[in-house]
Amino acid sequence: MSTFDPFTQNVTFLAADGNTTISIPVMLVDEMRRMMVNTVINYATQLGACLVMLVVLLVMVPISKFKRPFNALQIVSLVICSVRMVLLCIWNISKFADFYPFWSHDFSHIPTSGYAPAIAANIISLLLVISIESMLMSQAWTMVKLWPNLWKYIIAGLSLVISLMTICVRIAFTAVQIEANLDTIPPWHMLWLIKWTVIMNVSSISWWCAIFNIKLIWHLISNRGILPSYKTLTPMEVLVMTNGLLMIIPGKSLPPN
Repeated sequence: MSTFDPFTQNVTFLAADGNTTISIPVMLVDEMRRMMVNTVINYATQLGACLVMLVVLLVMVPISKFKRPFNALQIVSLVICSVRMVLLCIWNISKFADFYPFWSHDFSHIPTSGYAPAIAANIISLLLVISIESMLMSQAWTMVKLWPNLWKYIIAGLSLVISLMTICVRIAFTAVQIEANLDTIPPWHMLWLIKWTVIMNVSSISWWCAIFNIKLIWHLISNRGILPSYKTLTPMEVLVMTNGLLMIIPGKSLPPN
């Protein structure tokens, strides 16, 4: 029986000059293919969740309430996020994902129009961050506007600073990403900016979760004498408490696209 392992061999092909040999391990090709499939499934799942939530909001929320900034921004955010997910999925079926361009890093044969989905996805991602930060700011102000003036203005001021910093860092990150897309060169020299983008995203999410949980805990303490027993909780009340826990329990974070 042969001891040769076919999975350890290389896939060899020639570059555009017809002379340069490029060798890629079979295992690396398989691993990258699996990663791309998993990524598309992830994007498709997020797209489905956005569309379901969009339908639920449009069906369940009275039309008169769409005049409120928070509800309007919810709809806008879901639409933007859906478009973003579609654009991110499109990249995986573009010419950039074809075997030769992907593994040779030779994108000279890709037309200018092929760059459009990636650039549009970056711009849409920026718009999504702006929309979400605006929505959360609106919701936070609705909660704290009845608080004592000192705490109300402190929290509103900090919220505004964190939101603006998150948006500004994202604008810079988007510019770097678009430039990298056009040059087809990873922006390793701007790795610090990528890290700062992640840091600001995490800081923003943590800040909003803290505000909403403080409000929830305050409400529970203030109304502990009239709250129903846990045995009589409705499914919606259980869902609200579960969402509160999810704002505390950290999840797995992925690098920005």
